[in-house]
Amino acid sequence: MKTISAVLGAAVIVILYYVAVELLDRKMSLQLPRRKILFPEGCITDRFVLAVGVLTAAVWCCLGIGREVPSYFFRLLEDMLILLAMSIFAVTDRKARLIPNRVVLLFLGVWSVLGVGAVISGYERGLAFIGQSIIGGVVGGFIFLLCYFISRGQLGAGDVKLAFVMGLYLTGQRIVGAIAYGVLVCCVYSLIQMARKKLTMKDGVPLAPFLYLGTLITFLIL
Repeated sequence: MKTISAVLGAAVIVILYYVAVELLDRKMSLQLPRRKILFPEGCITDRFVLAVGVLTAAVWCCLGIGREVPSYFFRLLEDMLILLAMSIFAVTDRKARLIPNRVVLLFLGVWSVLGVGAVISGYERGLAFIGQSIIGGVVGGFIFLLCYFISRGQLGAGDVKLAFVMGLYLTGQRIVGAIAYGVLVCCVYSLIQMARKKLTMKDGVPLAPFLYLGTLITFLIL
């Protein structure tokens, strides 16, 4: 039963992810390669998009089978939604160097609905749920806002908004880890690419894919 639930949860996340990427590809012209497999207009076959979907599904299955997923319904939804969100942002930032404001606002609105639902279902537990999330949002937003000013605008404003939303979903317990692991992976990648002379000190890299990886690592560790 536990395995079935994990697989079904992973399937839901991946289906929503793929549909969202399809819509964003048409809206933002991500120019993702397609092949006519199931539909006349073709299915997205971009390797990065497919890899993100497979990795996201694998991590959720590992959580559901090998570890205890949250028993609290609203926290469970939060975890599913942040995996979905980070998967989407990893693709848009990698392909278009953009964190879509409308998508950020969408997930912010969804979190607000979750918060209201949590309070209605149980006042004290709901307030604790909201409080933990707000702490995470403030911490994530503050860290990136500080980096934004220190870097003199080299860090995108979209990354600051993303860090705030990440914090709301990951809470104060996991947001620092997600950012730290993501930045660490980004630094290692950048050093390797500079050693290969594929990057220079002046070149920037899309950060959302690394924050996505940091989120996955945090889920598996914490």
